[in-house]
Amino acid sequence: MSLLINTKQAAELLFGQTTETARKRAMRLADSNNIEPIRDGRYIYFRRKDIENITSPKTKAPGVAVGSKGLSLGN
Repeated sequence: MSLLINTKQAAELLFGQTTETARKRAMRLADSNNIEPIRDGRYIYFRRKDIENITSPKTKAPGVAVGSKGLSLGN
């Protein structure tokens, strides 16, 4: 298992698809979660650990709370 994954592999881990739309969604998600991409010329890579932290149910995203009334975004 490699430590770095490309956008296609990140999209497959996150969404189960490797379409162009899924790849763009992965980029937007990475930008919004402040995951730093590693750029090598025109190629973009992510650390596998960063992507797995997003998909892990054990981690909690900052600013997101789940209460009795459902999902709440905010402080």
